[in-house]
Amino acid sequence: SDGEFIDQAYGYGIFDFIVRPFNVSIVRHRVENTILAHAKQKRLQYLVQKQVKEQGKQSDMLINILSHIVEFRNEESGQHVLNVRQLTKVLLKKLTEIDPQLKLDNETIEQIALASSLHDVGKITVPSKILNKPSRLDPEEFEQIKKHAKKRI
Repeated sequence: SDGEFIDQAYGYGIFDFIVRPFNVSIVRHRVENTILAHAKQKRLQYLVQKQVKEQGKQSDMLINILSHIVEFRNEESGQHVLNVRQLTKVLLKKLTEIDPQLKLDNETIEQIALASSLHDVGKITVPSKILNKPSRLDPEEFEQIKKHAKKRI
């Protein structure tokens, strides 16, 4: 029950301790409280994971909508967005195979690939006449289309 040893024990990660001689009623309540706290923590972890999964689905849906909007304005871009996403996923998986120090789990790879889908979203602000011009862009138009990567929507 020395304070220094108690601090050291907490430093090692103990949840609680009981000093001897002990009271059976106190031990029973502490055990019950520990079990309840653990169950509540597991429930909270489950709820957080469920919310993260739901947010992921919503993000995925939003990105699909944005890629369809870009595709509607420029037929090439929509499929390009989906291709970039898939290619990002493939490259990251291969990279983790090649370099064992790079620790990217599947969830992180999915998040990076999802984010890569947004690389052309700034094209929404590019005028259609430039975006869909069948011929070569003049220098001014080319400068304007290059700015799509800097646009904030």
